[in-house]
Amino acid sequence: MAVCVDDNLLTGNDNFVVKQIKYHLDVVFTIKDLGKLHFFLGLEVDYTSQGMILTQQKSLIGKLNFLTNTRTDISFTVQTLSQFIQDPRTTHWQALLHTLHYINSTCGQGIILKGSDKVVLQAYTDSDWGACPITRRSVLGYLMMLGTSIRWNSKK
Repeated sequence: MAVCVDDNLLTGNDNFVVKQIKYHLDVVFTIKDLGKLHFFLGLEVDYTSQGMILTQQKSLIGKLNFLTNTRTDISFTVQTLSQFIQDPRTTHWQALLHTLHYINSTCGQGIILKGSDKVVLQAYTDSDWGACPITRRSVLGYLMMLGTSIRWNSKK
């Protein structure tokens, strides 16, 4: 059994024992059985007649999504690229490579946390209603400042 926050992977060579454990976990925690494994913590699982193939082709965007916690400057780019994760095109791959190059050349970037005698929380938000030309969905952005620390993000 592998557990990471709210992602669980349960496998074994005795189906009866696996079913018992899943039943117990469901009684205690109310779990959702997603069936055959296809994705787990950024790993992609494909099945062939010879066995399983583990790759991480499409999950690179997921890794960048975690990086936005400290690299808010890439939030909009990662949010935009994640819209095409199910059906990526060459232009999306090129944009992803460009983003990775940017991250590599600015690897010292991060969030500055400073002490202050007076801590003030400020929050701002904005939305452009239906501005996405592809989906006609809104893009929401927010900026939060706690003292001199800044956190911002955008999403559709």
